[in-house]
This record gives sequence, C-alpha cells and structure tokens, in this order.
Amino acid sequence: MSKYILKIEKKISLQNLIILSYILSIICGWTYGNSYIGYALLSIGFATFAYGKFIFNVIPKCSKIELMAIIILYITCLTSLLNNGVKSMIMVNISLIMPFAFSYLNINYRDIHKQIIFSSLINFSFVLLMLRSREGWNSNSLAFMIFNGISIGFIWFKVAENIISKVCASIYLMIASLLLLSAGSRNAGIVIAICMFLLLIPNRILKEKWLYRMIYLSAMLATILASDIMAYIFENEEIMQQLVKYTSSFSEKAWGMDTHLTLLLSVKDNFSELSFFTQLLGEGVKTQHTHNLFYQSLYFYGYLGTMILYTMYIIFFEIAYKLIKKYNNNMIVGCYVILIGHFLMQIGEVYMWGSESAIIISLLPAGLILQQKRQKELEFKKKIRKRKYENFINNTLL
Repeated sequence: MSKYILKIEKKISLQNLIILSYILSIICGWTYGNSYIGYALLSIGFATFAYGKFIFNVIPKCSKIELMAIIILYITCLTSLLNNGVKSMIMVNISLIMPFAFSYLNINYRDIHKQIIFSSLINFSFVLLMLRSREGWNSNSLAFMIFNGISIGFIWFKVAENIISKVCASIYLMIASLLLLSAGSRNAGIVIAICMFLLLIPNRILKEKWLYRMIYLSAMLATILASDIMAYIFENEEIMQQLVKYTSSFSEKAWGMDTHLTLLLSVKDNFSELSFFTQLLGEGVKTQHTHNLFYQSLYFYGYLGTMILYTMYIIFFEIAYKLIKKYNNNMIVGCYVILIGHFLMQIGEVYMWGSESAIIISLLPAGLILQQKRQKELEFKKKIRKRKYENFINNTLL
C-alpha cells in the first residue's frame, strides 16, 4: 500500500487529479451536513496533504507569493489563539494553501485533450448522480457543486484539437448548462451565461492585456461591491425586468434579491461594529456564513489578510496571462474562465475561502496555473544546463 501511495505522489495524471478532486469535494459537501465522522476524517486528510506539501515544499524555497500565504497563516494563527479557535483556523486555511500544494504535484499532461474529455464526462456522470439525490442538497450548494464539475468542460472547449471535438465540447456545455439551471439557482444561471460568452472570446483578443485585466478585476471587484451592484440593479427597472425574465425561465423562486441585499447590508453593519484590531486582522475563527466571498474573508482574515489574499489571486491571474501570452496555453485559458466563474458565483455564495469545508476542485485551477509556471521554469533551467554542458564539451574538445 505504501509503495502505491508513493507512486501516486510521484506522478499523477491530470484526469485522475481532476476526478479525484471533484469526488472528494462532493463527499466533503455532503458529509458536512450528514456525517460528522466522515467530514472530520476527510478534513484531516485534506489538512495532512495541504500542510504537509506546504511545509516540505513551499517553506524551504518560499517565493514572494508563497511568503504572502505564510504571512496570512501567521496572522490567523495569532488571532485564532486569542479567540480560542485554532481548529477552525487550521480547517479554513486548508483552502488558502491548497493551490500551492497542488502546484508541487508531478502532473502527467500527456494526451491532455483525451484526459480533459475523459474527466469532463466522468464529472458529468457525478453531476447526474447528485441531481438524482438533490433532496439532500441545498439548491445553491447543489448549483455551485454542479458548476465545479461541469466547468472542466471550459478547458475541453479550449483544448479541442479539431472541429469535431469543438462541436462535442459545445454540446457538452449546453447540456451541462441545462443541468445547472435545473438546480434552480439564479446566481448560477447568470454566471454560466457570462462564462459561455467569455469562452467565445478568441485568444488573440483575450491576449489584449487591458481586456484580460478588465475581465478578472471586474469579477473580483463584484464580490467586494456586491451590495452596491444589487442596489443599482433595484433602482434600474429595465435591468430588473430582463433579469426576472431570464431567471424565471429556469427558477421557480420568487426573485427575492432584496432579501440577499438585506443580508449583505446586515453583515456589513455588523462588521463595522467590531473593534479596530478585529477589523484589521480578523477573528481567525469562522463565526458565521456571510453568503459573500469578500465579507467572509473580512470576518476571518480582516482587512490586512483579505487585501493580501485578493492580491495573491491577482498574481495568479497575471501568471496565467504570461502563460497564455507566451505559450498560447489553452488549458490555462480554460482555468482563467473557471476562476472568473468562481468569483462571480461567490457574489452571493462562499466555498473557495473562509469556509471550513475545503471544496478542493474550486482551488485546482489556481494550482494548475502555479504548477504550469513551475514546470516552465524547470524546463527553462534544464535547457540552460544542457546548453552550458554542450558548450563545456565543445570547449574541451577544442
């Protein structure tokens, strides 16, 4: 058994990593409300992997972006000790360091086209299973879990090697989108439409830095300005009518967006009443569910930690841009669109940061971006060493 584990640790295919991440994320989401023992065991496994990789791989080398993660860990460790919540801190920060843990895996990308198709189809089968047992899921939780599964199809659409594959990927995404809409989440319905539009943007246009940055910064800012955006929509009757018309086509819920706005305003007011120290450094303990990524981060990490965390993901996006610009890396284009979708989904939901449940499939795109950067750097160093060796041989012969 130990030999098998070591073999997996040494090399894992991309398809197996995607499928395993999705299965474990589904189990994590389900056990959270249905099996404490199962949830606890899975969380221990996630923590062992993430912190183990971080301690043995990240800390010894420690790049600038990894130093930022260490600073956040240090701050939350102190605040959690003050608030008697070390266990909560450890669990929440699994999501913080998981992308770095993924980046140090030795991933096999051979026949990436086939691997992505296979993982997309397997994930699709799990989506169908979840829909058959939807009674055990909250509609919004079911929606973001489905989105996590079908979003791998974004990568399929981008890495498609021929017209047949492109058409099949398009059909897959259309069917998958209908399944997502069947969950009844209005937020998910809007996000999937935006992602479909982004997928249609040609790479040559997406490589325009101003456009690339405008898209990802808009998605990130939307989580911060969620209450202002909602308030603006309420004041614009034409936008409201269009949104109601679109969302009522797949959701039986009353619009009720004002309820979410009320919740956000309440969360905002409650945070403003906290002490200066708590606002700055956070509580280091998960005390509530704010239904918004930014405010969830504020309560746990404070203004300082949240600013560092958002900056980290800006760096992730910038790394992705360099990989797309220099290597025309279509897999990374897919990861870029997936991350955009995750930020938009979390205008009114939380599953990527600040939660004790590690939905690791949502952290995989950032991990793959870092892993690709690391791989390209290693390939470059190998070329330099090879060139120096060849020059040395040639000089010796002379």
